[in-house]
Amino acid sequence: MIRRLLFLSLVFLSLYNSGHAETVPAPDKEFDQILSMDISELTVTSVSKKEEKLSDAASAIYVITNEDIKRMGSTSIPEALRIVPGLQVAQFNSHGWTVSARGFNSGLNNKLLVLIDGRSVYTPVYAGVYWDDQIVMLEDVDRIEVIRGPGASLYGANAMNGVINIITKKSSETQGTYLAETLGTIEYHNTEARYGGKVDDDTFYRVYAKEFADGDTRIQGAGGQHNFDAWNRQQTGFRVDTEKKADDNFTFSGDIYTGNHDEFSQVQTTAAPFSILQSRVDEDSGGNILGRWTHRVSDSSNTSMQMYVDNYDRDEIIAKQNITSLDIDFQNNITVNDRNNFVWGAGFRYDVENLTGSSSLVFPNTNKNYDVLSAFLQNEYAIIPNQLFWTLGSKFEFNSFTGYEIEPSTRLAWKPASNQTLWGAVSRSVRVPSMIEENLDSLAQTVTVPGIPQPIAVHLLGNSSLNSEELISYELGYRIEPIKTVSLDNSVFFNHYDRLVNGQMGTPFSSGGVLDFPVIIANGGYGDTWGFETSANWHVTPVWQLTAGYSLVKLDLHVDNGTTSLDTTNEAAPQNQFSIRSYLDLPHNLQFDNTLYYVERIAMSGAADIPSYFRLDSRLAWKISPGVEASVIGRNLLEHSHAEYPETPITAMIDRSFLAKISYKF
Repeated sequence: MIRRLLFLSLVFLSLYNSGHAETVPAPDKEFDQILSMDISELTVTSVSKKEEKLSDAASAIYVITNEDIKRMGSTSIPEALRIVPGLQVAQFNSHGWTVSARGFNSGLNNKLLVLIDGRSVYTPVYAGVYWDDQIVMLEDVDRIEVIRGPGASLYGANAMNGVINIITKKSSETQGTYLAETLGTIEYHNTEARYGGKVDDDTFYRVYAKEFADGDTRIQGAGGQHNFDAWNRQQTGFRVDTEKKADDNFTFSGDIYTGNHDEFSQVQTTAAPFSILQSRVDEDSGGNILGRWTHRVSDSSNTSMQMYVDNYDRDEIIAKQNITSLDIDFQNNITVNDRNNFVWGAGFRYDVENLTGSSSLVFPNTNKNYDVLSAFLQNEYAIIPNQLFWTLGSKFEFNSFTGYEIEPSTRLAWKPASNQTLWGAVSRSVRVPSMIEENLDSLAQTVTVPGIPQPIAVHLLGNSSLNSEELISYELGYRIEPIKTVSLDNSVFFNHYDRLVNGQMGTPFSSGGVLDFPVIIANGGYGDTWGFETSANWHVTPVWQLTAGYSLVKLDLHVDNGTTSLDTTNEAAPQNQFSIRSYLDLPHNLQFDNTLYYVERIAMSGAADIPSYFRLDSRLAWKISPGVEASVIGRNLLEHSHAEYPETPITAMIDRSFLAKISYKF
């Protein structure tokens, strides 16, 4: 009740301030102005850590704009990411998503780095991203830049298969008051309020609050029985930006959240019936604060310094985590001459981890600290000015898990004409082991086998001698804008992996009336993946836009003698996927938008297959008056429900759902 009152007080505060403070309202764009935007003119910063045109970037990069997020009716970042060719996105319960690039899809997607305004949300405990903790005001997202393929030469370990960079708008672009309410059949409600103002002509700010609640999914094969996975969240935050303050700009931002989610968990025991399905309401909380300073040294040089502190607390059945991270990053861009553009930087990260396990998941070291020291350098050389560019760079790291790591990359970009770019890259990247992989002691399963009098207890044990997983990647890409209204983007890749984490058989022994069978985490996997990704954008008319994407990914993975097969979730990536979107502006300020997805069957070994499915999402919006918009959204319209991911012990069904939203800007 207190949290709800605090939230409502912010709503009333924004209403009050709208009449008592000087603001700069954001311009209200007409629908046809949005569709006339030239995608080739979009700029990105994630590929080379400097601003460049999307069409010139020597990487498989895809940009999701704020307008894309709105017109797809997305209510979360993972939902928006579904349209990216080469990403595998699946929902496995009401609050859980898997997101991976070019295969290796799993609940924590441990080969993909995710950033929010430069803040890494990759957890060092399990290795991956808790997507249910990454809540942002989608109205305030400027764009999402998605790199498929290694980004380690700039971003370091764990940017192995890609980087997702979520970039929010400057405070000067979110002036005035924004209120929105969404009601739905499964996403019960989502209330948002944001107020933006200014201190003076150079300093702008915004504050926001957000509160939502989602209902349960249903259990596959259980006759419509509801899963126990509903969740809710309350979150508030702020951002302050100073602009045009001589040669210095500052950004200061922060967020704090609390909430809970319902959980089913299968707890393993060594006594019959050997596993117990438990349910509980889990609590989540956390927050972050970030500061960034950028300084213009000269016309040819600028620097930036960023520091943030992030904390999250997750209290779940299997384990309780409280993780605090401190991160400091420095960067300097120098235009040496007409041919050379040099960027370098250094960073330090310090993680404090406090873990409490359970009867089936034990952490021998419950309190441990880890640090990472890093430096990177990269130079772009214009072999032929405005036509042929060679980029060479590397990241150098020292981490508490594996020591020194070197992650180089070389890229070549050729522009045979102003409307074409051909690029290629060779990169080395690594994925550093997680805390749980080094310190785990988990009872994975207890089974009985005919002819063996004792139950067999399989224990999964960590390994403090693990090496980093390694990737050598080869990529080629081609972009072309054959006519002003059509753009095409294609990429192919071949990846060779070594030292992939799997299990190594230990020596069985009797203990407490059971036959204990240890499986030690090891670097016994290797193999190749290859594939193709393409996207096309066509402005059919000034009021109609079509966008399509397709991806193919093939995995050929193996294990060394004496080790077990790789985790079956490594196979949880469909070989073929495609999507097609239609944005249509109708008379009388109406929008009609549709997105069709196809995800091929996921064939699993040791687990139930996930059938292929088509998914159609539709949105009808009406701009009632300047600043006021109403919309209705339908999801999964082609079928009642489908499964997307083989989660254990329960596979959730993602149902057809409907949403109604009204928003007000003033």
